[in-house]
Amino acid sequence: MRSAQVPLKKSDIRLNQMDQGAILYNPRTEEVHLLNPAAFLVWECCTGAFTLADITRLLGSIYGKREDLSSEVQVIVDQFAEKAMIELVRRH
Repeated sequence: MRSAQVPLKKSDIRLNQMDQGAILYNPRTEEVHLLNPAAFLVWECCTGAFTLADITRLLGSIYGKREDLSSEVQVIVDQFAEKAMIELVRRH
């Protein structure tokens, strides 16, 4: 069985949930990030339990989208990683 990379939130990122998304604060960089509802859903899935394919399927089912959302999910996860808010870990 092959291992897959899964996104895992960094434990020190602070979350402030709002009606239309969320605000994340990274104390290491002192940056604030505003997330729309879709990006917030991706953030909530960054637990180390879900692959990008899992997150893509969930997002598609919640929003009733038939098209492939994998590139959008990849962009969001890449941005989280670039901003040092998640790490990609191997799940076996």
